[in-house]
Amino acid sequence: MKTNKNNNILFGFSSGFILMLIIGWIPVLGPLVSGLIAGFVTRRGALYGLFSGFLSSLIASIIMLFIVIDVFKSTYLLYLLSLFDINLNSLIILIGLISVLISAIGGYIGGAIHHYKTHN
Repeated sequence: MKTNKNNNILFGFSSGFILMLIIGWIPVLGPLVSGLIAGFVTRRGALYGLFSGFLSSLIASIIMLFIVIDVFKSTYLLYLLSLFDINLNSLIILIGLISVLISAIGGYIGGAIHHYKTHN
């Protein structure tokens, strides 16, 4: 059965996106596993796996960023954090960028595993 390669990229992106929303809250393991699955499902090699893991994690991290900021604004957590003189916006963006980077590395590894598995 021959499949369309564009569908594989879309399926890899969507599976990584859904996994990032579900288990992306786990600090390092969540983005790594979601990127690994996104890269493996893409089925086009390491570079497409990297792209799929990066893009799915970027979109999911932006959504999670808005959720976290909304929760902080609706509660008094912003006031408590302002007592410690922490720049919250920079901290949240830095954590989001690190999770996107970890997911891209996972996507690269997942794509490389699939490429190695099918060609050897």
